[in-house]
Amino acid sequence: MVVLRQFDSIGNCRDRVIAANATNPALNLTFLLTLPQCYEYCGTGYGIYDTWSVISALSSWVIPLFLLLGNITYANISSTLFDIGKIKFGYMGNWIAVISHLLVNPIDFLWSLCLKLDDGYKIKKRCDKIAILSADEKKNLSAVSFVLGDYENGIHVDSLLQPLEDKHVRNVHHQGLKDILASAARDLADARKHNKLHSTLAILIYGKEVFEALTDAKLDGTFPYHMPHTLALRQLYYWLFLAVILSSAAGGFANQWTSLAILNRFLTERHNALQGLGVQDDGQSRIVLEPPKPWNGGNYSWRHCKGGISQRGWLMLFLVTMAVALPVVSAFLLSWVTPTVGLGDRGIMELSFAGLWVLNYPLTLVASKYLRPESLFRIMWWNFFWSLASLTPLFAAFQGWFNSCASWSAYYSRGYDGAVLDLNMKDIEENDIFTLYLPIVIAALLVQLLLAGIILRMNRDILKCLVWSDAENRAYWERTSGQESLICEGEYRSPRAFGQGATKRNLGMGKAGKAGYGPVVVEMERLD
Repeated sequence: MVVLRQFDSIGNCRDRVIAANATNPALNLTFLLTLPQCYEYCGTGYGIYDTWSVISALSSWVIPLFLLLGNITYANISSTLFDIGKIKFGYMGNWIAVISHLLVNPIDFLWSLCLKLDDGYKIKKRCDKIAILSADEKKNLSAVSFVLGDYENGIHVDSLLQPLEDKHVRNVHHQGLKDILASAARDLADARKHNKLHSTLAILIYGKEVFEALTDAKLDGTFPYHMPHTLALRQLYYWLFLAVILSSAAGGFANQWTSLAILNRFLTERHNALQGLGVQDDGQSRIVLEPPKPWNGGNYSWRHCKGGISQRGWLMLFLVTMAVALPVVSAFLLSWVTPTVGLGDRGIMELSFAGLWVLNYPLTLVASKYLRPESLFRIMWWNFFWSLASLTPLFAAFQGWFNSCASWSAYYSRGYDGAVLDLNMKDIEENDIFTLYLPIVIAALLVQLLLAGIILRMNRDILKCLVWSDAENRAYWERTSGQESLICEGEYRSPRAFGQGATKRNLGMGKAGKAGYGPVVVEMERLD
Protein backbone atom coordinates (compact mmCIF):
# COMPACT_ATOMS: atom_id res chain seq x y z
CA MET A 1 0.00 0.00 0.00
CA VAL A 2 1.41 3.38 -1.06
CA VAL A 3 1.24 6.09 1.58
CA LEU A 4 0.57 9.39 -0.14
CA ARG A 5 2.37 12.47 1.12
CA GLN A 6 1.41 16.14 1.10
CA PHE A 7 2.49 17.97 -2.05
CA ASP A 8 5.42 20.24 -1.25
CA SER A 9 7.30 21.43 -4.35
CA ILE A 10 8.25 20.41 -7.86
CA GLY A 11 11.94 20.63 -6.97
CA ASN A 12 11.55 18.15 -4.10
CA CYS A 13 9.44 15.91 -6.32
CA ARG A 14 12.19 15.90 -8.93
CA ASP A 15 14.73 14.89 -6.30
CA ARG A 16 12.51 11.99 -5.16
CA VAL A 17 12.15 10.74 -8.74
CA ILE A 18 15.94 10.80 -9.17
CA ALA A 19 16.36 8.97 -5.85
CA ALA A 20 13.74 6.36 -6.81
CA ASN A 21 15.49 5.65 -10.11
CA ALA A 22 18.80 5.34 -8.31
CA THR A 23 17.33 2.93 -5.75
CA ASN A 24 15.31 0.89 -8.25
CA PRO A 25 16.49 1.37 -11.86
CA ALA A 26 13.73 -0.95 -13.04
CA LEU A 27 11.22 1.84 -12.40
CA ASN A 28 12.72 3.78 -15.31
CA LEU A 29 10.88 6.93 -14.31
CA THR A 30 11.08 9.92 -16.65
CA PHE A 31 10.74 13.58 -15.73
CA LEU A 32 7.32 13.59 -17.36
CA LEU A 33 5.01 12.18 -14.70
CA THR A 34 1.46 11.04 -15.23
CA LEU A 35 -1.12 12.23 -12.74
CA PRO A 36 -1.03 8.99 -10.67
CA GLN A 37 2.78 9.14 -10.62
CA CYS A 38 2.58 12.79 -9.56
CA TYR A 39 0.34 11.85 -6.63
CA GLU A 40 2.77 9.09 -5.65
CA TYR A 41 6.05 10.98 -5.86
CA CYS A 42 4.97 14.61 -5.42
CA GLY A 43 2.01 14.23 -3.09
CA THR A 44 -1.66 15.14 -2.86
CA GLY A 45 -3.33 18.40 -1.90
CA TYR A 46 -1.39 21.62 -2.33
CA GLY A 47 1.97 22.69 -1.02
CA ILE A 48 2.44 25.90 0.96
CA TYR A 49 5.32 28.09 -0.22
CA ASP A 50 7.92 29.14 2.31
CA THR A 51 7.55 32.59 3.85
CA TRP A 52 10.47 34.25 2.09
CA SER A 53 9.31 32.96 -1.29
CA VAL A 54 5.91 34.58 -0.68
CA ILE A 55 7.46 37.86 0.47
CA SER A 56 9.76 37.93 -2.55
CA ALA A 57 6.91 37.26 -4.98
CA LEU A 58 4.69 39.91 -3.44
CA SER A 59 7.40 42.58 -3.28
CA SER A 60 8.68 41.89 -6.81
CA TRP A 61 5.48 41.29 -8.73
CA VAL A 62 2.29 42.31 -6.92
CA ILE A 63 2.86 45.23 -4.56
CA PRO A 64 4.43 47.50 -7.26
CA LEU A 65 1.33 47.02 -9.40
CA PHE A 66 -1.12 47.90 -6.66
CA LEU A 67 0.94 50.91 -5.67
CA LEU A 68 -0.46 52.35 -8.88
CA LEU A 69 -3.76 52.70 -7.01
CA GLY A 70 -2.16 55.53 -5.07
CA ASN A 71 -1.65 57.43 -8.32
CA ILE A 72 -5.31 57.37 -9.36
CA THR A 73 -6.83 60.84 -9.10
CA TYR A 74 -10.15 60.76 -7.32
CA ALA A 75 -12.48 63.29 -5.73
CA ASN A 76 -12.21 64.02 -2.01
CA ILE A 77 -15.94 64.02 -1.33
CA SER A 78 -17.49 63.29 2.03
CA SER A 79 -21.06 62.15 2.55
CA THR A 80 -23.18 60.83 5.38
CA LEU A 81 -23.69 57.82 3.12
CA PHE A 82 -20.24 56.67 4.23
CA ASP A 83 -21.09 56.81 7.94
CA ILE A 84 -21.68 53.60 9.87
CA GLY A 85 -23.33 54.43 13.17
CA LYS A 86 -21.14 56.98 14.89
CA ILE A 87 -18.14 56.15 12.71
CA LYS A 88 -17.64 58.86 10.10
CA PHE A 89 -15.45 57.78 7.21
CA GLY A 90 -15.59 61.11 5.36
CA TYR A 91 -13.23 61.31 2.38
CA MET A 92 -11.85 57.86 3.19
CA GLY A 93 -15.31 56.39 2.62
CA ASN A 94 -15.36 57.82 -0.89
CA TRP A 95 -11.85 56.51 -1.57
CA ILE A 96 -12.95 53.01 -0.53
CA ALA A 97 -16.03 53.31 -2.77
CA VAL A 98 -13.98 54.51 -5.76
CA ILE A 99 -11.26 51.85 -5.41
CA SER A 100 -13.82 49.08 -4.84
CA HIS A 101 -15.66 50.21 -7.96
CA LEU A 102 -12.40 50.15 -9.90
CA LEU A 103 -11.34 46.67 -8.78
CA VAL A 104 -14.73 45.05 -9.36
CA ASN A 105 -16.12 47.00 -12.30
CA PRO A 106 -13.18 48.40 -14.29
CA ILE A 107 -15.17 48.73 -17.52
CA ASP A 108 -17.72 51.05 -15.90
CA PHE A 109 -14.97 52.95 -14.05
CA LEU A 110 -12.97 53.62 -17.20
CA TRP A 111 -16.00 54.38 -19.35
CA SER A 112 -17.29 56.86 -16.77
CA LEU A 113 -13.99 58.75 -16.99
CA CYS A 114 -14.30 58.71 -20.76
CA LEU A 115 -17.87 60.05 -20.59
CA LYS A 116 -16.74 62.93 -18.40
CA LEU A 117 -14.12 63.81 -21.00
CA ASP A 118 -16.71 63.36 -23.74
CA ASP A 119 -19.02 65.80 -21.96
CA GLY A 120 -16.15 68.27 -21.97
CA TYR A 121 -15.60 67.65 -25.66
CA LYS A 122 -19.27 68.47 -26.35
CA ILE A 123 -19.03 71.61 -24.21
CA LYS A 124 -15.94 72.77 -26.11
CA LYS A 125 -17.64 72.26 -29.46
CA ARG A 126 -20.65 74.12 -28.20
CA CYS A 127 -18.59 77.05 -26.95
CA ASP A 128 -16.66 77.21 -30.23
CA LYS A 129 -19.93 77.90 -32.04
CA ILE A 130 -20.73 80.99 -29.94
CA ALA A 131 -19.60 83.67 -32.36
CA ILE A 132 -19.65 86.53 -29.87
CA LEU A 133 -16.80 85.00 -27.85
CA SER A 134 -13.10 85.48 -28.50
CA ALA A 135 -10.80 82.47 -28.70
CA ASP A 136 -9.64 82.93 -25.10
CA GLU A 137 -13.21 83.36 -23.90
CA LYS A 138 -14.23 80.13 -25.62
CA LYS A 139 -11.46 78.29 -23.84
CA ASN A 140 -12.25 79.83 -20.46
CA LEU A 141 -15.99 79.28 -20.80
CA SER A 142 -15.34 75.63 -21.72
CA ALA A 143 -13.21 75.18 -18.60
CA VAL A 144 -15.80 76.76 -16.31
CA SER A 145 -18.64 74.77 -17.90
CA PHE A 146 -16.63 71.53 -17.58
CA VAL A 147 -16.44 72.02 -13.80
CA LEU A 148 -20.04 73.20 -13.64
CA GLY A 149 -20.92 69.77 -15.04
CA ASP A 150 -19.75 68.25 -11.75
CA TYR A 151 -22.89 69.58 -10.05
CA GLU A 152 -26.27 67.87 -10.13
CA ASN A 153 -25.42 65.86 -13.25
CA GLY A 154 -24.57 68.99 -15.23
CA ILE A 155 -28.03 70.60 -15.22
CA HIS A 156 -26.53 74.09 -14.82
CA VAL A 157 -24.39 74.01 -17.96
CA ASP A 158 -27.35 74.90 -20.15
CA SER A 159 -28.25 77.81 -17.85
CA LEU A 160 -24.81 79.28 -18.48
CA LEU A 161 -24.49 78.59 -22.20
CA GLN A 162 -27.99 78.97 -23.61
CA PRO A 163 -28.23 82.78 -23.11
CA LEU A 164 -24.95 83.15 -25.01
CA GLU A 165 -26.38 81.07 -27.86
CA ASP A 166 -29.58 83.15 -28.02
CA LYS A 167 -29.06 86.04 -30.43
CA HIS A 168 -31.63 88.16 -28.57
CA VAL A 169 -29.85 88.20 -25.20
CA ARG A 170 -26.30 87.06 -25.92
CA ASN A 171 -24.80 90.55 -25.97
CA VAL A 172 -25.93 91.47 -22.47
CA HIS A 173 -24.97 88.04 -21.05
CA HIS A 174 -21.58 88.28 -22.69
CA GLN A 175 -21.16 91.72 -21.15
CA GLY A 176 -22.02 90.24 -17.75
CA LEU A 177 -19.29 87.64 -17.70
CA LYS A 178 -16.48 88.84 -19.94
CA ASP A 179 -14.66 90.62 -17.11
CA ILE A 180 -14.84 87.71 -14.67
CA LEU A 181 -14.52 84.65 -16.93
CA ALA A 182 -10.72 84.56 -17.19
CA SER A 183 -10.28 84.91 -13.44
CA ALA A 184 -12.61 81.98 -12.70
CA ALA A 185 -11.03 79.76 -15.36
CA ARG A 186 -7.53 80.54 -14.12
CA ASP A 187 -8.46 79.81 -10.50
CA LEU A 188 -10.08 76.51 -11.47
CA ALA A 189 -7.04 75.50 -13.51
CA ASP A 190 -4.76 76.44 -10.63
CA ALA A 191 -6.82 74.44 -8.12
CA ARG A 192 -7.19 71.35 -10.29
CA LYS A 193 -4.70 68.57 -9.57
CA HIS A 194 -3.62 66.22 -12.35
CA ASN A 195 -0.79 64.07 -10.90
CA LYS A 196 0.71 63.82 -14.38
CA LEU A 197 4.29 63.67 -13.13
CA HIS A 198 3.48 61.10 -10.44
CA SER A 199 1.57 58.96 -12.94
CA THR A 200 4.39 59.05 -15.48
CA LEU A 201 6.99 58.15 -12.87
CA ALA A 202 4.82 55.33 -11.50
CA ILE A 203 4.47 53.75 -14.95
CA LEU A 204 8.18 54.11 -15.71
CA ILE A 205 9.17 52.64 -12.34
CA TYR A 206 6.78 49.76 -12.82
CA GLY A 207 8.22 48.98 -16.26
CA LYS A 208 11.73 49.17 -14.86
CA GLU A 209 10.92 46.76 -12.03
CA VAL A 210 9.34 44.20 -14.35
CA PHE A 211 12.33 44.31 -16.67
CA GLU A 212 14.75 43.99 -13.75
CA ALA A 213 12.84 41.06 -12.25
CA LEU A 214 12.80 39.16 -15.54
CA THR A 215 16.45 39.96 -16.24
CA ASP A 216 17.52 38.80 -12.77
CA ALA A 217 15.50 35.62 -13.21
CA LYS A 218 17.29 34.92 -16.49
CA LEU A 219 20.77 35.72 -15.22
CA ASP A 220 20.79 33.98 -11.84
CA GLY A 221 18.33 31.18 -12.68
CA THR A 222 16.98 31.07 -9.14
CA PHE A 223 13.42 32.12 -9.95
CA PRO A 224 10.54 30.00 -8.56
CA TYR A 225 8.59 27.60 -10.76
CA HIS A 226 5.47 29.77 -10.48
CA MET A 227 7.17 32.92 -11.81
CA PRO A 228 5.34 32.91 -15.20
CA HIS A 229 2.00 32.37 -13.47
CA THR A 230 2.75 35.20 -11.06
CA LEU A 231 3.47 37.39 -14.06
CA ALA A 232 0.15 36.31 -15.61
CA LEU A 233 -1.79 37.23 -12.47
CA ARG A 234 -0.14 40.63 -12.54
CA GLN A 235 -1.12 41.13 -16.16
CA LEU A 236 -4.78 40.83 -15.24
CA TYR A 237 -4.65 44.33 -13.79
CA TYR A 238 -2.76 46.09 -16.56
CA TRP A 239 -5.85 48.24 -17.18
CA LEU A 240 -4.76 50.09 -14.03
CA PHE A 241 -2.36 52.00 -16.30
CA LEU A 242 -5.30 53.34 -18.31
CA ALA A 243 -7.14 54.21 -15.09
CA VAL A 244 -4.15 56.16 -13.83
CA ILE A 245 -3.71 58.04 -17.12
CA LEU A 246 -7.38 58.92 -17.65
CA SER A 247 -7.99 59.97 -14.05
CA SER A 248 -4.86 62.12 -14.17
CA ALA A 249 -6.01 63.75 -17.41
CA ALA A 250 -9.49 64.51 -16.04
CA GLY A 251 -7.96 65.72 -12.78
CA GLY A 252 -9.76 66.70 -9.61
CA PHE A 253 -9.81 69.18 -6.74
CA ALA A 254 -8.46 69.09 -3.22
CA ASN A 255 -11.97 68.53 -1.88
CA GLN A 256 -15.61 69.08 -2.81
CA TRP A 257 -15.59 72.67 -1.54
CA THR A 258 -12.68 73.94 -3.65
CA SER A 259 -14.44 74.29 -6.99
CA LEU A 260 -17.70 75.21 -5.21
CA ALA A 261 -16.09 78.29 -3.66
CA ILE A 262 -14.62 79.41 -7.00
CA LEU A 263 -17.82 78.82 -8.95
CA ASN A 264 -19.98 80.49 -6.32
CA ARG A 265 -17.83 83.60 -6.50
CA PHE A 266 -18.00 83.56 -10.30
CA LEU A 267 -21.76 83.00 -10.40
CA THR A 268 -22.39 85.69 -7.77
CA GLU A 269 -20.33 88.25 -9.70
CA ARG A 270 -22.10 87.24 -12.92
CA HIS A 271 -25.52 87.60 -11.31
CA ASN A 272 -24.67 91.03 -9.87
CA ALA A 273 -23.32 92.21 -13.21
CA LEU A 274 -26.46 91.02 -15.05
CA GLN A 275 -28.66 92.70 -12.47
CA GLY A 276 -26.74 95.90 -13.03
CA LEU A 277 -27.37 95.53 -16.75
CA GLY A 278 -31.09 95.19 -16.19
CA VAL A 279 -31.45 91.43 -16.76
CA GLN A 280 -34.42 89.88 -14.98
CA ASP A 281 -33.69 87.66 -11.99
CA ASP A 282 -34.55 84.29 -13.49
CA GLY A 283 -33.09 80.77 -13.64
CA GLN A 284 -30.54 81.77 -16.27
CA SER A 285 -29.19 84.84 -14.55
CA ARG A 286 -29.10 83.26 -11.08
CA ILE A 287 -27.48 79.82 -10.84
CA VAL A 288 -27.48 78.31 -7.36
CA LEU A 289 -25.23 75.30 -6.76
CA GLU A 290 -25.67 72.51 -4.28
CA PRO A 291 -22.48 70.88 -2.95
CA PRO A 292 -21.43 68.04 -5.28
CA LYS A 293 -22.38 64.52 -4.29
CA PRO A 294 -20.42 61.34 -5.05
CA TRP A 295 -23.29 60.08 -7.22
CA ASN A 296 -24.37 63.17 -9.18
CA GLY A 297 -21.15 64.26 -10.88
CA GLY A 298 -18.62 64.71 -8.09
CA ASN A 299 -16.92 61.41 -8.90
CA TYR A 300 -15.75 61.38 -12.51
CA SER A 301 -15.52 57.59 -12.31
CA TRP A 302 -19.21 57.24 -11.40
CA ARG A 303 -21.48 58.60 -14.10
CA HIS A 304 -24.81 56.89 -14.56
CA CYS A 305 -26.76 59.39 -16.59
CA LYS A 306 -25.75 57.43 -19.66
CA GLY A 307 -28.71 58.30 -21.84
CA GLY A 308 -28.10 59.65 -25.33
CA ILE A 309 -24.57 58.28 -25.75
CA SER A 310 -22.80 59.64 -28.83
CA GLN A 311 -20.87 57.57 -31.33
CA ARG A 312 -17.70 58.79 -29.67
CA GLY A 313 -19.02 57.50 -26.35
CA TRP A 314 -19.67 54.05 -27.76
CA LEU A 315 -16.25 54.04 -29.40
CA MET A 316 -14.62 54.82 -26.07
CA LEU A 317 -16.67 52.02 -24.46
CA PHE A 318 -15.16 49.66 -27.03
CA LEU A 319 -11.67 50.96 -26.27
CA VAL A 320 -11.96 50.56 -22.50
CA THR A 321 -13.49 47.10 -22.96
CA MET A 322 -10.43 46.16 -24.98
CA ALA A 323 -8.24 47.65 -22.25
CA VAL A 324 -9.79 45.21 -19.76
CA ALA A 325 -10.20 42.21 -22.08
CA LEU A 326 -6.71 42.14 -23.62
CA PRO A 327 -4.85 41.76 -20.29
CA VAL A 328 -7.15 38.83 -19.46
CA VAL A 329 -6.30 37.23 -22.79
CA SER A 330 -2.54 37.73 -22.37
CA ALA A 331 -2.66 36.48 -18.76
CA PHE A 332 -4.62 33.40 -19.76
CA LEU A 333 -2.22 32.65 -22.64
CA LEU A 334 0.77 32.98 -20.31
CA SER A 335 -0.75 30.47 -17.91
CA TRP A 336 -1.84 28.18 -20.74
CA VAL A 337 1.54 27.90 -22.51
CA THR A 338 3.61 27.61 -19.32
CA PRO A 339 4.32 23.88 -18.81
CA THR A 340 2.34 21.81 -18.62
CA VAL A 341 0.52 23.33 -21.62
CA GLY A 342 -3.20 23.45 -20.92
CA LEU A 343 -5.79 24.63 -18.40
CA GLY A 344 -4.98 24.59 -14.71
CA ASP A 345 -6.39 26.25 -11.61
CA ARG A 346 -4.71 29.55 -12.44
CA GLY A 347 -6.33 29.76 -15.85
CA ILE A 348 -9.73 29.10 -14.28
CA MET A 349 -9.12 31.88 -11.76
CA GLU A 350 -8.17 34.32 -14.51
CA LEU A 351 -11.35 33.52 -16.42
CA SER A 352 -13.30 33.95 -13.18
CA PHE A 353 -11.92 37.46 -12.77
CA ALA A 354 -13.03 38.29 -16.30
CA GLY A 355 -16.46 36.81 -15.57
CA LEU A 356 -16.82 38.96 -12.45
CA TRP A 357 -15.93 42.14 -14.36
CA VAL A 358 -18.23 41.31 -17.26
CA LEU A 359 -21.11 40.47 -14.88
CA ASN A 360 -20.79 43.61 -12.76
CA TYR A 361 -20.84 46.00 -15.70
CA PRO A 362 -24.33 45.15 -17.08
CA LEU A 363 -25.59 44.62 -13.53
CA THR A 364 -24.69 48.18 -12.56
CA LEU A 365 -25.92 49.56 -15.89
CA VAL A 366 -29.31 47.86 -15.59
CA ALA A 367 -29.64 48.89 -11.94
CA SER A 368 -29.03 52.51 -12.96
CA LYS A 369 -32.24 52.39 -15.04
CA TYR A 370 -34.41 51.58 -12.04
CA LEU A 371 -32.71 53.02 -8.95
CA ARG A 372 -32.36 56.63 -7.89
CA PRO A 373 -28.77 57.92 -8.08
CA GLU A 374 -28.19 57.86 -4.32
CA SER A 375 -29.67 54.36 -3.99
CA LEU A 376 -27.61 53.15 -6.94
CA PHE A 377 -24.43 54.45 -5.34
CA ARG A 378 -25.05 52.10 -2.42
CA ILE A 379 -23.90 49.36 -4.75
CA MET A 380 -20.47 50.39 -3.46
CA TRP A 381 -21.07 47.96 -0.57
CA TRP A 382 -21.55 45.19 -3.12
CA ASN A 383 -18.37 46.33 -4.85
CA PHE A 384 -16.46 46.44 -1.57
CA PHE A 385 -17.46 42.85 -0.73
CA TRP A 386 -16.51 41.52 -4.15
CA SER A 387 -13.25 43.47 -4.28
CA LEU A 388 -12.13 41.74 -1.07
CA ALA A 389 -13.41 38.40 -2.39
CA SER A 390 -11.51 38.84 -5.67
CA LEU A 391 -8.27 39.84 -3.98
CA THR A 392 -8.39 36.77 -1.71
CA PRO A 393 -7.49 34.17 -4.37
CA LEU A 394 -5.05 36.62 -5.94
CA PHE A 395 -2.96 36.77 -2.77
CA ALA A 396 -3.79 33.21 -1.68
CA ALA A 397 -2.08 31.97 -4.83
CA PHE A 398 1.21 32.87 -3.16
CA GLN A 399 0.27 30.62 -0.24
CA GLY A 400 0.28 27.63 -2.58
CA TRP A 401 -3.40 27.24 -3.47
CA PHE A 402 -2.37 26.33 -7.01
CA ASN A 403 0.75 24.38 -6.06
CA SER A 404 -0.68 20.91 -6.69
CA CYS A 405 -0.55 18.03 -9.15
CA ALA A 406 -3.91 18.88 -10.74
CA SER A 407 -2.94 22.50 -11.27
CA TRP A 408 0.56 21.90 -12.61
CA SER A 409 -0.50 19.03 -14.94
CA ALA A 410 -3.24 20.93 -16.84
CA TYR A 411 -5.77 18.42 -15.57
CA TYR A 412 -8.82 20.51 -16.52
CA SER A 413 -8.08 20.44 -20.25
CA ARG A 414 -6.13 17.18 -20.57
CA GLY A 415 -8.26 15.02 -18.28
CA TYR A 416 -7.09 12.36 -15.83
CA ASP A 417 -5.40 10.17 -18.44
CA GLY A 418 -3.73 12.95 -20.38
CA ALA A 419 -2.53 15.13 -17.49
CA VAL A 420 1.26 15.17 -17.04
CA LEU A 421 3.73 17.06 -14.90
CA ASP A 422 6.96 18.13 -16.58
CA LEU A 423 9.64 18.18 -13.89
CA ASN A 424 12.00 19.98 -16.29
CA MET A 425 9.59 22.88 -16.77
CA LYS A 426 12.00 25.33 -15.19
CA ASP A 427 14.42 24.93 -18.11
CA ILE A 428 11.61 25.69 -20.53
CA GLU A 429 10.51 28.70 -18.49
CA GLU A 430 14.05 30.07 -18.39
CA ASN A 431 14.39 29.75 -22.17
CA ASP A 432 11.08 31.60 -22.62
CA ILE A 433 11.91 34.63 -20.44
CA PHE A 434 13.24 36.82 -23.26
CA THR A 435 11.46 35.08 -26.15
CA LEU A 436 7.95 34.89 -24.70
CA TYR A 437 7.35 36.45 -21.29
CA LEU A 438 9.15 39.77 -21.72
CA PRO A 439 7.71 40.45 -25.22
CA ILE A 440 4.18 39.77 -23.91
CA VAL A 441 4.73 42.11 -20.94
CA ILE A 442 6.06 44.90 -23.17
CA ALA A 443 3.28 44.43 -25.73
CA ALA A 444 0.58 44.46 -23.02
CA LEU A 445 1.96 47.69 -21.54
CA LEU A 446 2.26 49.35 -24.95
CA VAL A 447 -1.34 48.41 -25.77
CA GLN A 448 -2.55 50.22 -22.64
CA LEU A 449 -0.50 53.28 -23.51
CA LEU A 450 -1.81 53.18 -27.09
CA LEU A 451 -5.43 52.99 -25.94
CA ALA A 452 -4.81 55.84 -23.51
CA GLY A 453 -3.24 57.88 -26.30
CA ILE A 454 -6.25 57.34 -28.57
CA ILE A 455 -8.74 58.39 -25.87
CA LEU A 456 -6.70 61.44 -24.87
CA ARG A 457 -6.32 62.51 -28.49
CA MET A 458 -10.09 62.22 -28.99
CA ASN A 459 -10.55 64.65 -26.11
CA ARG A 460 -7.48 66.85 -26.56
CA ASP A 461 -9.52 70.02 -27.16
CA ILE A 462 -11.15 70.04 -23.73
CA LEU A 463 -7.97 68.84 -22.01
CA LYS A 464 -6.15 71.90 -23.32
CA CYS A 465 -8.82 74.10 -21.73
CA LEU A 466 -8.24 72.65 -18.25
CA VAL A 467 -4.67 73.84 -17.86
CA TRP A 468 -2.98 77.20 -18.09
CA SER A 469 0.57 77.44 -19.34
CA ASP A 470 3.16 79.72 -17.81
CA ALA A 471 2.79 82.01 -20.81
CA GLU A 472 -0.97 82.27 -20.30
CA ASN A 473 -0.55 83.04 -16.62
CA ARG A 474 2.01 85.74 -17.39
CA ALA A 475 -0.25 87.26 -20.03
CA TYR A 476 -3.14 87.26 -17.56
CA TRP A 477 -0.97 88.94 -14.96
CA GLU A 478 0.08 91.63 -17.41
CA ARG A 479 -3.54 92.29 -18.39
CA THR A 480 -4.59 92.66 -14.77
CA SER A 481 -1.48 94.44 -13.52
CA GLY A 482 -3.61 97.50 -12.83
CA GLN A 483 -5.09 95.67 -9.88
CA GLU A 484 -3.46 95.48 -6.48
CA SER A 485 -3.81 92.80 -3.86
CA LEU A 486 -4.64 94.49 -0.59
CA ILE A 487 -5.24 93.21 2.87
CA CYS A 488 -7.99 95.16 4.48
CA GLU A 489 -10.29 94.88 7.41
CA GLY A 490 -14.04 94.81 7.07
CA GLU A 491 -14.79 96.95 3.99
CA TYR A 492 -13.54 97.07 0.43
CA ARG A 493 -14.52 98.67 -2.88
CA SER A 494 -14.52 96.67 -6.10
CA PRO A 495 -15.75 98.56 -9.18
CA ARG A 496 -15.13 95.56 -11.38
CA ALA A 497 -17.57 93.29 -9.60
CA PHE A 498 -20.09 95.67 -8.03
CA GLY A 499 -19.99 98.88 -10.03
CA GLN A 500 -18.24 102.18 -9.37
CA GLY A 501 -18.44 103.15 -5.72
CA ALA A 502 -20.19 99.96 -4.64
CA THR A 503 -19.38 98.70 -1.17
CA LYS A 504 -19.57 95.20 0.26
CA ARG A 505 -18.60 94.12 3.75
CA ASN A 506 -17.10 91.07 5.36
CA LEU A 507 -16.52 88.81 2.35
CA GLY A 508 -13.98 86.02 2.14
CA MET A 509 -12.41 83.77 4.70
CA GLY A 510 -11.30 85.17 7.99
CA LYS A 511 -9.68 83.60 11.00
CA ALA A 512 -10.51 79.95 11.61
CA GLY A 513 -11.88 79.79 8.07
CA LYS A 514 -15.16 81.53 8.94
CA ALA A 515 -16.75 83.99 6.54
CA GLY A 516 -16.95 87.54 7.77
CA TYR A 517 -14.16 87.51 10.33
CA GLY A 518 -10.61 88.74 10.26
CA PRO A 519 -8.57 90.03 7.32
CA VAL A 520 -9.93 89.63 3.83
CA VAL A 521 -7.68 89.42 0.77
CA VAL A 522 -9.36 91.11 -2.17
CA GLU A 523 -8.46 92.57 -5.54
CA MET A 524 -9.13 96.27 -6.09
CA GLU A 525 -8.82 98.32 -9.20
CA ARG A 526 -6.86 101.54 -8.98
CA LEU A 527 -9.15 104.53 -8.72
CA ASP A 528 -6.58 107.08 -9.85
